[in-house]
Amino acid sequence: MFRFFKNHLFWSPKMPTGSFAGKTVIVTGANVGLGKEAARHFVAKGASKVILGCRNMDKGNEAAQSIVQSEKVKDAGKVEVWQLDLCSYESVLAFGERLNGLDRLDVLVENAALATIDFKMAEGHESQVTTNVISTFLLALLALPKLKETAARTAGEPDYRPPHLVVLSSGMIYTAQLPEARNKDEPIFAQLDKNKSNLMSRYPVTKLLEVLVVREWTRTRAPAYDYPVIINTMDPGLCESALRREVPRAGLGARVVVGVLEWMLARPTAVGARTEVDAALKGYESHGEFITDQEVEKVSAFCYTKEGFETQRRVWRELADILEEIKPGVTSNL
Repeated sequence: MFRFFKNHLFWSPKMPTGSFAGKTVIVTGANVGLGKEAARHFVAKGASKVILGCRNMDKGNEAAQSIVQSEKVKDAGKVEVWQLDLCSYESVLAFGERLNGLDRLDVLVENAALATIDFKMAEGHESQVTTNVISTFLLALLALPKLKETAARTAGEPDYRPPHLVVLSSGMIYTAQLPEARNKDEPIFAQLDKNKSNLMSRYPVTKLLEVLVVREWTRTRAPAYDYPVIINTMDPGLCESALRREVPRAGLGARVVVGVLEWMLARPTAVGARTEVDAALKGYESHGEFITDQEVEKVSAFCYTKEGFETQRRVWRELADILEEIKPGVTSNL
């Protein structure tokens, strides 16, 4: 907490050095907020193609037009808008098929997320779990073949940099609680699907699940020493964002706390988005790790306990079963 306040009061993310010239970048949830500004940064840094994955195509087209105008892009086709609804597996599968038709894919930033205080189901699971965990990793696995192919084809290029898969997590993982892990008789995902209480805490839980999955991937299936794609998770910090658009509907206490924190500490959206660009430039020291304030840091203490490691394995086994039901064989893409 000391570091959080210190860095939000007296430090600001820097725009990292490094070019994306000749590279193709996808940013999900890029019609508003951090995703939109991250896409703008990638264009400014010379990316040959930047694809905005958006649920709302009208807003996505408005975002693309804004980026083209602000960055004075001569070829409007450099910024594309593709439909992507993470509450729909059909949409995710279609997006994955489409991206595998690209000539190359150098960076996938999975920025899209859902935070809601309403209990809703999507594709048979609680909507935040569906969006932030299941669909996020379904898309990651669908993209890995193209990311690997790009690595193989471009490894000999001057200033080669491995393709990156960046999963946007949150510093809220440090306070996330997962009591469902203590119940060994019922799957964690099934418990989350039934638990309708305290939905305000569900978003941090899904962000913790993301970290656990990536840690399990990179420790068992995708070790850094010979894996062609750098996979990391990152925290942009507290930023001005559309993610908290449902806070006004929460209780008075939540509104006051969030309001005060945002007034005191929230980073401008464009500044916070620099952290997503930074994560897409990090080296193998970030593979499987958690980045906050543009530095690789330890995750929550829970992750280093025996229970944490057991939960990590259990979460991935459960998620793998769900993903195989959606798309048989998809987990072999690791």
